[in-house]
Amino acid sequence: MSWRGRLLCSSLVLGAVLAPVAGGGRLATPVNGTVTLAAFDPKKACTFSNGTLSKALGPLVKGSKVVLAQCSATGTYAGLPRATGASYGWDWYLQVGKNGATTGLAVEIGGLTLKTASGSKVLIMEGLQKPVGVQTSAKASALTTGEWGVKGATKVSGTYTFETERKGSKFTASSLKVKGSI
Repeated sequence: MSWRGRLLCSSLVLGAVLAPVAGGGRLATPVNGTVTLAAFDPKKACTFSNGTLSKALGPLVKGSKVVLAQCSATGTYAGLPRATGASYGWDWYLQVGKNGATTGLAVEIGGLTLKTASGSKVLIMEGLQKPVGVQTSAKASALTTGEWGVKGATKVSGTYTFETERKGSKFTASSLKVKGSI
C-alpha cells in the first residue's frame, strides 16, 4: 500500500474512533455565562394554583401539598458562546406545611431559551430552591441550584444557579448562571 493509501486508511480509522467521542464529529460548545432577567411583578408574570403531587418530585413526596407558581421573564445572556437575548420560564413547586403556609423548600423545573445565529437552544433546568436569609413580606431572597440538559438530549450538560430577590411585591433582581456545554 502506498503512503497515500496508508494515510487515508489511518485518517478513516482515527475519524471513526474520535467521532463518537466528540459527539458525532461535532465538538461541544462551552456554555458559561449569566442571564439577567428584567424586574417583574409576579402578579403579572406568574400564575398560581394549589395542588397535590401525584408522584414524587425531587425531595417532595407523592401526596405533598404544593403551591405551583408558573412564571416567565425575559432578559439578556452574557458569556460563552456569545451574548444574546434570553427568556426563562419556570415552575416552582412550593411545599406547603401542616399549618397551610409554604415551607420555603421548592422544586424548580424550567426552560431557558437562548437565541443563536441558527435559531434557539432550549436548556431544560431542574433544581432545588431554598430561601436565603430571613423572609418577610417586605423582602425575600432565594437560591436554586441544579442541573440542565439540552431539550431532546438524554444526558446532563451542565449546572446552574438561579438567584432571586423580591422587594415588596416585585422581583427586583433575578440572575441565572449556567455552566456546561451544548
